[in-house]
Amino acid sequence: MSGWRLSRIYNRTCKTEIFPHFYGMILLRNILVLSLFFYVTPVFSQETFAVSFTDKKQHEYSLSRPQEFLSEASLLRRAKQHIAVTEADLPVSPSYIRQLNNQGVNITHISKWLNLVVIETNDISAVASLPFVKTLY
Repeated sequence: MSGWRLSRIYNRTCKTEIFPHFYGMILLRNILVLSLFFYVTPVFSQETFAVSFTDKKQHEYSLSRPQEFLSEASLLRRAKQHIAVTEADLPVSPSYIRQLNNQGVNITHISKWLNLVVIETNDISAVASLPFVKTLY
């Protein structure tokens, strides 16, 4: 007999005649693990939202002192290319970040140019009611 026929006979014999209860137990274990995964996952899952802010006014940084929030290389590059420092260069307001943290959200990303943060939370209504929140995506 050729090799593939022997392996086919061996596999069929082992699975059905020698260890039939063993494979049934593996199948039950897999079903149990999957059912627990789908049962427990909604408890731990959080929804992801992008929160954009109304302004960048409430923080300690100033456009007159860009060295506090921009690197020296960035300032040199801007001077060389005659690019002014604008409000878009200001970081997201730290007070907004603190207030979001007080709401119990998990902040995953911060974009100073878009003036938004990406958060994970179970209760978006508390975030939506904050006065500095412009839109939720």
